[in-house]
Amino acid sequence: MTAEILIMNKSAISMAADSVVTVGNRKTYTGVNKLFMLSNNPPMGIMIYGTADFMEMPMESLIKEYRNECKRQNYTTVAEFTENFINFLKEYSFSKSNPEKIFKEQLDGFKNNMPEDFLNKITNEIDNISTAENPDFDDKFSKFLNSKEFKEHNLFFDEIVKDKFNVPDNKKKIITKILQKVFISNLFMASTGIVIAGFNKDDIYPSFSANNILTIVKDELWYDESSKEENYKYPIIQAFAQTDVVNTFLMGVDIDIVNNIGYFFEKTINDYPDKILEAIEQNRKINGKPLNNLKKEICLISKSNNEILEDYKKLIEELIKTSTNPLLKSVGSLPKEELSNMAESLIHITSLKRKVEEGLETVGGDIDVALISKGDGFIWTKRKHYFDSKLNYQFFNKRI
Repeated sequence: MTAEILIMNKSAISMAADSVVTVGNRKTYTGVNKLFMLSNNPPMGIMIYGTADFMEMPMESLIKEYRNECKRQNYTTVAEFTENFINFLKEYSFSKSNPEKIFKEQLDGFKNNMPEDFLNKITNEIDNISTAENPDFDDKFSKFLNSKEFKEHNLFFDEIVKDKFNVPDNKKKIITKILQKVFISNLFMASTGIVIAGFNKDDIYPSFSANNILTIVKDELWYDESSKEENYKYPIIQAFAQTDVVNTFLMGVDIDIVNNIGYFFEKTINDYPDKILEAIEQNRKINGKPLNNLKKEICLISKSNNEILEDYKKLIEELIKTSTNPLLKSVGSLPKEELSNMAESLIHITSLKRKVEEGLETVGGDIDVALISKGDGFIWTKRKHYFDSKLNYQFFNKRI
């Protein structure tokens, strides 16, 4: 687990990352590097979060190998860096690893480590599963699910259903899709996030791209582009990995509180017509109107519920804008030093929240901060080392 922040205005980019790594949701260590320089001409930086390895190889080592590749190829834009880094991961994995074997191990691990309560839940709810049902898949799931590479493994999921579920044939297809969705969800949860930011060689404004790297199936590397801004002149504050504290700071309210109030509000207005009907059930006439006609009129109230909920959502959006816009306006005018301080401070408040909460401190340790500008290039404003710099002068004298 980690917390990372990207702040951009017209003249500079600030990137900051903590240094905690979580091992098996049981233990944490500090001192991990998550922020790296990719290039100084054009100036580019990269942050990683989520799983620290890809195809069983450390992402830190892969990034430093790729950095040598950048010098030879002379890439000029964030889009080029992102596309070529993803291609590099694919080609390097085939040359140094065995992606097909690793994906097979991921499938076997899913089958062999399926929780008993998960199996029981599906078994107990078999009767409620309709043959007409189709588990909801969003676009990123559907693209992966329907790919020819993934379809070659459909038989694997059919065999799981056959081995672990004693169900009628008309239910097996639906359960197979449920299992596929859970497996793909697990891949997304175990993905490696990469954020590449910098200044395109011929652009005056900064750019960034964020992607989640999943896995390699057959000869395809699967990834999900989560966000991208090219040559962007407006201020941006964007958190990655653990985003809740930073988003609360920006919006002025915890999004979980907003959602829970929304769920309660929706339930209340949807239940309200039924409560009115219950109250008048034994009265055959009200204001001279037959009860059945009154019921019809009360039921019409439900049709306006969606409009009420939309008004609620618009109100929340306006309140969030009222809180966020002044902050973004200030960020647009911040000098470089303050941009760097703000990025570090946002990581600090996330670390403080995790420190006082129950459970593991999944954010903390030393914070690395880098500042990227068109004129000065990639500059470290705060950087940790696991060694004494006085004893390792050769590290600082080498060409990067």
